Amino acid sequence: MILVYYLPARKIHYTNHESFDKGNFDVSWFVNFTSSTIHVKVKAATAGWVGFGFALRAPTSMKNYDVAVGGVWPNGSVYLKVGNSSACMLFTRRLSV
Repeated sequence: MILVYYLPARKIHYTNHESFDKGNFDVSWFVNFTSSTIHVKVKAATAGWVGFGFALRAPTSMKNYDVAVGGVWPNGSVYLKVGNSSACMLFTRRLSV
């Protein structure tokens, strides 16, 4: 299970980066082995929502992976849902901008 925190923008030096779909989906990440955390930044051109998954090994045929799905409502509030593909969503955390 993953635990996702929404943190205000702060300066993190992301040591890894991948870009997909001609730059429309960018992922940057930094692993902090001291605190056993991973910091992930996703920048995506989307008209609604974006999803991002983590698995111990790939491919997983869309089974047994952790996923985060988030977006911005028309009123500007932000939502984030986190769960596992083998269970229903674990929790929803409503955030505001």
